Amino acid sequence: MGLKNSGAQWMLYLMNDVLEYLDDFVICYIDGCLIYTKDNDLEFHKKYLHMVLFKKLQEDGRVMSKAKCKFSRKEIILLGQNIVAGQVIKLSQKKVDAIASWPVPKTV
Repeated sequence: MGLKNSGAQWMLYLMNDVLEYLDDFVICYIDGCLIYTKDNDLEFHKKYLHMVLFKKLQEDGRVMSKAKCKFSRKEIILLGQNIVAGQVIKLSQKKVDAIASWPVPKTV
């Protein structure tokens, strides 16, 4: 495996660790995991955090960076999408503004 595939390999490695939880309450992308609760119940969220962070990932020897972790958020930006609890997922306004300000092409 060359370095160009290392990101994809790491993602597969991480996803394999949390495979049983994927799409139920965990989403993984590259080197990060999003642990979410559909019904906005804090007790379920704490349970999910414990299952994934403190049990599953530590069993597999993972070390989480506290500085990179964000807990109990009602709103996040993930892959350019603004995700607000209980609402529709919207494009980040910052991204929309950046695209809208592109100059008009002068050639084909």
